[in-house]
Parts: sequence; C-alpha cells; structure tokens
Amino acid sequence: MYYSLGNQKPQGGGGGRGSGSGSDNWRSVFDELNGRVEEQNLLLQTLLRLLLEKKVVTRDEFRQWMTYVDELDGKRDGRMGRERGIKVCPGCKRKNKVNAFKCLYCDSEFTNESFLAHD
Repeated sequence: MYYSLGNQKPQGGGGGRGSGSGSDNWRSVFDELNGRVEEQNLLLQTLLRLLLEKKVVTRDEFRQWMTYVDELDGKRDGRMGRERGIKVCPGCKRKNKVNAFKCLYCDSEFTNESFLAHD
C-alpha cells in the first residue's frame, strides 16, 4: 500500500488490448480500486482521530458537519454525489452554486435552510 495523499497516479490494471484476459484485467482494476478505498478510509480515520485527539472538534460537531456536507448534493443519503441544483439567495433572489456559503452577488450568507432548486 502506498500513502500518496491523493497525488499518485494509478498503478497497473491497464485493460488495454493484448494485456491478458479480460477477467484478469477487471480483477486487477478491482484490486487497485479496493486498495485505494482502503487507503482513503485509513486517511479519513487518521484525520478524524487527530481532530478529536487535539480537541479541534467534538464527535457531535463532526457528525453535524458530515450531515451538512452530505446534503450539499441536494439529498441526505450518506454519499458524496455530484452537487446538483442551485441555491437562490434569500436576499437578492439570484442563483448561486449549491455549495456556496454566501451569495456571489450581494454577499448574503446562506443558512442550511436556503432554498435549493434543481435544474
């Protein structure tokens, strides 16, 4: 396992022609992706433990932020999907990206209750 912190290129698992049987290629790609998921899990667990140990956040604060980030894509489902839709500013009524914290046009700050409109 390597600890690249996200800046290392994929290794192996090509899948190009002449590189072995199809199932071997898929197995290689699966193994590589599984290793990357395990590495991401280790990274996230390390960050969480560090934040808790240094008392940067409490578990409850972390859970609240996790819920907030989960909902940035417009639905609470425990997944980090693509951010969809727009936020309409309650002040000037102009459209902003769904992940905006304040209005691009009038600087009004958004709350979690800011209206989401889907494209």
